[in-house]
Amino acid sequence: KHWISENIWYILAFVLPFVAAITAFICQGMWPFGDRGITIIDSYHQYVPFFSELQYKWRHFDSLFYSWNGGLGMNFWAVIAYYLASPLNLLLLVFPGSLVMECFSLIYFIKIGLAGLSFACFIRKRYNHYGFSITVFGCCYALSSFVIGYAWNIMWLDCIILFPMVMLGIHRLIYEGRGWLYGVSLALCIFTNYYIAIMICIFSCLYLLAELICERSVGVKGKIRRIFGFAGYSLMAGAFGAVMLLPTVYALMSSQSASSSFPTKVKFYHNVFELLCQQFTAVEPTCLDGNFNLYCGAAMMLLVPMYIFNRKTGLREKIVNMLLTVFLLVSLNTNYLAYIWHGFHFPNGLPGRFSFIYIFMLLTMGYEGYSHRKDCPKWTSVVSGLGWLAFLGYSWWSGKAELETYTWVINIVLLLVYSVWLAVLHHLVKPWKVLEIGLLAVMLVEACGYGVFGLCMNGTVNRKDYYSDQKAVRTLKSAADAMAQGDFYRMELE
Repeated sequence: KHWISENIWYILAFVLPFVAAITAFICQGMWPFGDRGITIIDSYHQYVPFFSELQYKWRHFDSLFYSWNGGLGMNFWAVIAYYLASPLNLLLLVFPGSLVMECFSLIYFIKIGLAGLSFACFIRKRYNHYGFSITVFGCCYALSSFVIGYAWNIMWLDCIILFPMVMLGIHRLIYEGRGWLYGVSLALCIFTNYYIAIMICIFSCLYLLAELICERSVGVKGKIRRIFGFAGYSLMAGAFGAVMLLPTVYALMSSQSASSSFPTKVKFYHNVFELLCQQFTAVEPTCLDGNFNLYCGAAMMLLVPMYIFNRKTGLREKIVNMLLTVFLLVSLNTNYLAYIWHGFHFPNGLPGRFSFIYIFMLLTMGYEGYSHRKDCPKWTSVVSGLGWLAFLGYSWWSGKAELETYTWVINIVLLLVYSVWLAVLHHLVKPWKVLEIGLLAVMLVEACGYGVFGLCMNGTVNRKDYYSDQKAVRTLKSAADAMAQGDFYRMELE
């Protein structure tokens, strides 16, 4: 009981996203509450079969380097490097082969919960705050539109979990001279999924520069030592991940990705209205094609201005963080920069695969704005709210952004509620605790509600058909084995 009471906000940061995700799929008839499965798009015909093959190899002590059970044979180590290196995949050892899809689902829910826990830990250690607020912001991270829209890419989620720890590690390296957290976290990112790790590595360099500019207590010699320390820990992380990186690079050189070329003309993907409207709630997440996933809580539209205008945060830090955030937004929307961020390659669908970094920046600035809300001018929340209401109204009236009617209405109501609520809290000499808790509760309900909404929009698959196909293939394979009488043969599925 004592341990639970001490860690309750961490526990809730894990449990609430976990429960929200399960609730969304129970509502859609997920097995055993119905006959649906959560493995949509590529997870249906790629990831679950990869899980099955990995489970088979572990249980039969088969080689992890090659598989005859795909095409005419394939480099299985390269498959592991991108899809299967997560430590949580060890859960396959305790699930029967007939429930691999359900094991995939459990890992999916655990990872969403761990994302909330990770960001809550970041807030706790970075700002030395502990309370209900870290749970709320942890849920905003775990149930952001990036995690919800792309969560079926289960192999990316390990890096999403580790990313706040990488950033906390850089902060500790600059301010305390301790870099082990950065080195270990980045090494695990590279090991579990080298692709998302590319984007984290790029941003780590930018974040290091930002922290160095903001830090004033460390002299020039100290900052040079920090840079060398950063380089050393980065090389250590790369060396740890080399067991995955080097074979994968070799494999990729013979794939279609190797022929990608730098764009010749600059291109912008969306107008500013379409882009910024993606930050609001009740916008259907992109799970394959569409706009970028940028949502992490409508309240951030007011809390980020409160961060900019509060008197506690240094001007240099505000300028650096805002420039970095704007650069990320421009990078998402510009083909030159997007090409670089995506590892010098244009992705096939799933646009803006590094938008989780932009979400991270919004949430960190939003949390600081919330923490120092009493140090802002009293007009900040009202003026910010009116500005965003005008933006939404014009976007709706002009047709610059196409959203559902309920989306416009919900966001207008939320902005009004948040603006008035923050203004009331600011004007009270001794704010009522119940009002502060109420504000955070509304933000939490919004985040969890969006998580359920987004996962319902993504949809499900027919589990019965999936397993009946497997049964039919096993029957045919048994017949083929009998005909082959031990000789080598190949087969294809039409």
